[in-house]
Amino acid sequence: MVKDEKKTKKELIEELQYLRKRLSELEAGQIKDTMRNEKNLDQLRGNETILVVDDNDLFRKFIVHTLNLLGYHTFEAESSKKAIEIIEKKHSHIDLMLTDIVMPDMSGRELAEHLKTFRPKIKMIFMSGYAEDIVVHREVFTIIDKGSSFLKKPFSPFELAEKIKHKLTEA
Repeated sequence: MVKDEKKTKKELIEELQYLRKRLSELEAGQIKDTMRNEKNLDQLRGNETILVVDDNDLFRKFIVHTLNLLGYHTFEAESSKKAIEIIEKKHSHIDLMLTDIVMPDMSGRELAEHLKTFRPKIKMIFMSGYAEDIVVHREVFTIIDKGSSFLKKPFSPFELAEKIKHKLTEA
């Protein structure tokens, strides 16, 4: 039986505190140094185009800024509806979609299914911060394809960069 997918107040507060800390580090330029210390930054750079879809403004901006620091080109969407608009206009230029699974207007899984009609071979990474990720994660991989990846929120800039680079360089 699947539990209710709503986060507790404590989980939301913890995530917000984490995001505020990471965003302030990002603005202070500390993330670049942290990533450089953890692994050779040059190995994580790229120039591909990534569509980032997340209804959490703070988290989406953290992701986009991190990816831009690494040389990636980004489109960002705060909703599945906005993502679809971008996909329909720019679909031939998107190499990877990084999307939250649980969003208010349309799930990341449904969005991925829509995107697959335009770009059947596009690479995808799903992300979520819900405690029920295992169940949601299984649903996404069963319905979309075995080649999809998952990133548990919250994540560090290094974890994001490594997951993106790995997914983009997969055969």
